[in-house]
Amino acid sequence: MRWSMRTQNLLTLAFCLVGAGQATFAADKLSLAELTNFCFQSISVHGTQMVFQCSGSGQRFYYSVDQGPEKLSHYQEKITVPIGGTFHLVHRHGTISFSPLPESVRSCGFAVCASDDLRSVGGEIVRREAYLIAVPKRGVGKNSIPESGLRCVEPTVTAVQAALAGGSTPGITITNVPPGRNN
Repeated sequence: MRWSMRTQNLLTLAFCLVGAGQATFAADKLSLAELTNFCFQSISVHGTQMVFQCSGSGQRFYYSVDQGPEKLSHYQEKITVPIGGTFHLVHRHGTISFSPLPESVRSCGFAVCASDDLRSVGGEIVRREAYLIAVPKRGVGKNSIPESGLRCVEPTVTAVQAALAGGSTPGITITNVPPGRNN
């Protein structure tokens, strides 16, 4: 049975926000390395957009950007999503949803919720969340070129503000992760 992208998006939202009936949920932090190891070769920031480059092999998925039509991903495809927009993908055992951050930090990145249904293999529904934000890299010297790095932080506005201010927050700064590498 194949569900429409709208139905899949609603299911993702239900999993992330309110749970699903009798299922057991285990919440955990989502890392950028997990996203790149699973389905993306890289995630980068270009101006006010994030570019998600699909892996060159392995699992493909259905996705939609800003409630547009659902599409099947292609190997090495680059999917461009405006920061503040939405990006939903559905894979064999779950979903990953990128949605806007709260208004005060909306232009910084995405709220990410990954939900994996592992009940068919004796597990449970596992939900992981984080805020994926673009953090300016600190240059050395007055001629340094400002760039953005990516960081997954705890899903709070306070964590985003601390990361943007250069404070110490739990997170990983990665723009490209080789497939199979865990950080």
